[in-house]
Amino acid sequence: IEYGPIIAGDGFCVAMVLRDPPEHEANAHLLAAAPALLAACEQAKRALERIHATGLIDFKLVDIGYGITKLSAALALAKGE
Repeated sequence: IEYGPIIAGDGFCVAMVLRDPPEHEANAHLLAAAPALLAACEQAKRALERIHATGLIDFKLVDIGYGITKLSAALALAKGE
């Protein structure tokens, strides 16, 4: 059985995982990326909210409200809300 560390962007080990099956390592990399993904989603949600507030977008072409709703749901799930 082979174990390996998963290192986050800040250099800290976030998990020791089995290398087999490959899904274990992929899941651990996703966990390591979670803080950066959360921050990116929060930033994207704020940007979409600002764009939505301007009213300058043709919402027949781009459904920003839907994107905001989906990001809000994903963020709440990630935060355990």
